[in-house]
Parts: sequence; C-alpha cells; structure tokens
Amino acid sequence: MNLFEIYNRLNLFNRLIEMQCTGTPKEFARKLGISRSELYNTIKHAQELGVNIRYSRIKHTFFYDSPTRISVVIETE
Repeated sequence: MNLFEIYNRLNLFNRLIEMQCTGTPKEFARKLGISRSELYNTIKHAQELGVNIRYSRIKHTFFYDSPTRISVVIETE
C-alpha cells in the first residue's frame, strides 16, 4: 500500500466515523477495503493515541465519544 492509499483510507475512516455512518464492523471494514481484524487494529492504534472511538449497537455505527478530528498532513519542501 502506498502513501496516498494510506492517506485516503485514514481520511475515509475519519469521515465515516464523524458522520456516524460506518455501519457494522463488517460493513465498515468493507467500506475501507480492509479485514475486520485490521479494522479493530486501526481502532486500537487510534485509541492508543487518545482517540475515543465507541460503537453504538442501537445505531450500528462507530462514533467519536468526544469532539475529535483526525488530520493527516503530507508536506513537501
């Protein structure tokens, strides 16, 4: 996977969680083009960085538990 694919995947990950339209874990993983276990690893890494991500069984979506925005910046000099 190249840098731009990672960048796009992280942006999609963030946007879907912000909009609370991830769907179930299986659906979210499919939308991101990754396996369910890779999805949970990504969520775990985000949580280790202090991002509070939770899942609503009622709404069937992941959401940020507190105001959060993940920003990925690529700069060149």
